[in-house]
Amino acid sequence: MIEKYNKEKVSFKDVSSFNLDEYVGLSRGNPIGYQFYMYDKLFRHIDILKGMPICPKGLQRTWRKNAVSTRG
Repeated sequence: MIEKYNKEKVSFKDVSSFNLDEYVGLSRGNPIGYQFYMYDKLFRHIDILKGMPICPKGLQRTWRKNAVSTRG
């Protein structure tokens, strides 16, 4: 994906991404978290809009709250 983006053959501006994985108890910027990994390895290298992808928050206390509160 990054290679195609860098060669300007594809854009991700209109992509919605819903990542469903995160380790419970980890903050958004924790370097061992899934979200950090995805930003580091993919999202920061392409033109996906800020606010996308939507990712679960690992610090929520309940699964229901976590499922509802994924943005920002």
